[in-house]
Amino acid sequence: WAVDYIKFDKEFNWKFSDKYIDVYNGESPPNGKTYKKWVKDIYIYILYLTHNIGKDHWVAVEVNLRRRRIKVFDSIVSCYTDVEIYEACRQFTRMIPALIQVMAHVEERKKLGALAFSIYMVKTAPQNFQTGDCGVYSVKFIECLAIGISYEGLCDSAMPGIRLKLAAEVFDEVPDSGCFIQMSDPHGVDTVGVEFISQNDPS
Repeated sequence: WAVDYIKFDKEFNWKFSDKYIDVYNGESPPNGKTYKKWVKDIYIYILYLTHNIGKDHWVAVEVNLRRRRIKVFDSIVSCYTDVEIYEACRQFTRMIPALIQVMAHVEERKKLGALAFSIYMVKTAPQNFQTGDCGVYSVKFIECLAIGISYEGLCDSAMPGIRLKLAAEVFDEVPDSGCFIQMSDPHGVDTVGVEFISQNDPS
């Protein structure tokens, strides 16, 4: 989004590529297709995403399509200023409503409008005082928001256990066959495949 936003902002005839269409239609990412279309499916009015800022910090982002509002949940508010956060998330405030105008039915386009979404920084999110856990905090913020429970109680001391739980959940979702991860040599000499051991492997 960030790279394309530069072109979106400058080119009058810029068009959304197929990757955006796939996201809108719930057909991306390939390993997590839901086929739930934004706006059309009644409960797809709220989107959640993790967003990297400055290549060293993760925040959680909630996009409410119906209220035309974006909320940013930051576990280290001292890392970047509100202005820097806003600039890093600006592409969503303009590109999301523009994508809706391209994809949604006429009545929905009129209802939601094409103006930029507003953006808010949530100041009540639990804070991360040790570096390196902002990504985990972001994932947990989204989990709590999506299922409607409080994120109060999230703290640095809970992070090791949460990391293990997330790793177990990710491993549990690995397909039973044909799934492996490519690990690259840090010196660029060679690349080898490391196969995941399936939990259901009879051998």
